[in-house]
Amino acid sequence: MRQRQETQRKTLPETMLVLLQFPKGRDRPWFFLYYDIGHTHIDVLDFRKGQVGLPLLDQIMEFIRMTVKALSVFRRYDYVFSTSIAGLLLPGMYLLLVQRMLRRKRPRFFAIDIGTSRINRIRQKVLLWLIKGTIDLIFCFTSNQTDWWRREMHFPHAEFIRLGYNHDVHRLRHQSSEEYIFTAGNVGRDYKTLMSAANDLGEKVVAVVERNAITGKTGLEGIGERPPQIFYDLPYDKYLDKMARAKLVVLSLENVPYAAGQMVMLDAMAMGKPLIVSRVPATIDYIKDGNTGMFVSPGNAKELKDKIMFLLTHKQLREKLGRNARKEIENGLNMESMARAIHACINRLSSDE
Repeated sequence: MRQRQETQRKTLPETMLVLLQFPKGRDRPWFFLYYDIGHTHIDVLDFRKGQVGLPLLDQIMEFIRMTVKALSVFRRYDYVFSTSIAGLLLPGMYLLLVQRMLRRKRPRFFAIDIGTSRINRIRQKVLLWLIKGTIDLIFCFTSNQTDWWRREMHFPHAEFIRLGYNHDVHRLRHQSSEEYIFTAGNVGRDYKTLMSAANDLGEKVVAVVERNAITGKTGLEGIGERPPQIFYDLPYDKYLDKMARAKLVVLSLENVPYAAGQMVMLDAMAMGKPLIVSRVPATIDYIKDGNTGMFVSPGNAKELKDKIMFLLTHKQLREKLGRNARKEIENGLNMESMARAIHACINRLSSDE
């Protein structure tokens, strides 16, 4: 009888709650777990809806309100998946305490980490102390950051998965109707190097940027007398239109250990744009040099200038890079592949218990 009950329990659909916690940015819904990759039932609690456009203090209060709401439903689920480590700290500690005091089963917690390595060492140590025993598995979008969690933070439960493109690639078209270089974003960008290279060539640069919610900065401060043409906080479709009209896309990035520039990189690849990117941890797992894009050394304006000039004067190579980049998205660098990788890691962790 007991064996029959155990077998029946294992065949029932598992349940997962997905917490969406990227309040700033374009409309990029993280419904990658909805792909038909198993029998898991998915519910979504969207923290973003009440935070967009609010002052920082109001965002914090809304976050606390949503956290309390999440606590009221967490125990219904086998798994809780968050797009932010911070979103699991308070509820995770609370449920861990409940589990130890009342011997209740708690959900397994999984989270995506993008920028923990950006914060200072003291805050990193505090964070590590908070998540131990709370978060079961952390997913990173760069192999470098996965290694950092294991080596520097001594947290072995970190897995590298490639960020997948999250839109219909077939609706994007490479237009190239205007003579300019396109770039976008603010975190981890090196606009000084890009503008030095472009200005030496006399090339126009169009930049789509977002102001930092706290500092108001864009990353374009102090780049010289000839800044790019700047568009602030464009809607996603308008941003894509600017990218589509460009001759090529350049992502000049600082050599930082966290994921920076990956969204713009994937948009360019999906659109079939020729792409030049800095060889940094955020890009080395995604670009095949000379095949799906071209690498340049970070901070090297002369090398970037030479690569831009080379691509502008070699149309066939531009077309080859764009064509191969688009195929890379279609053949695996997409949300379905990402979802399958996440589920494989979760299933492996569950089977090891």
